[in-house]
Amino acid sequence: MKKTIYVTQPFMPPLDEFIPYLEKIWDSHILTNNGEFHQELEDKLCKYLGIKYISLFSNGTLALVTALQALRITGEVITTPYSFVATTHALWWNNINPVFVDMNLIRIIWILRKSKLLLHPKQLLFFRFMFMVTPVKLKK
Repeated sequence: MKKTIYVTQPFMPPLDEFIPYLEKIWDSHILTNNGEFHQELEDKLCKYLGIKYISLFSNGTLALVTALQALRITGEVITTPYSFVATTHALWWNNINPVFVDMNLIRIIWILRKSKLLLHPKQLLFFRFMFMVTPVKLKK
């Protein structure tokens, strides 16, 4: 018998450990929009990160769309074709033109710092959602 191997798979806690949380949610009748667990997670994240404010989103696409709008990004943005489709969608939904560059992050940073060949006045940002890669430690 063939067993399917998934690239990603969510972590599932033992059901008996999860049921008390579900019971609290059932009792409150608040499934979305700033419920008890939402507020608790925001509070704990603020403390852990040492910040005053944080906003949780239901998915990464909404977070990207909102961040682009909040930063008032316009024009063209350099990005990679090797990313979630949501990365490009967030740009398109904000009327931003993606400029696809297929290079690793260190090479992009070096090009932008040294040659500026990929930049012109409309290209304001390098936009990449890290997907299945090991983050690179960069020296300042």
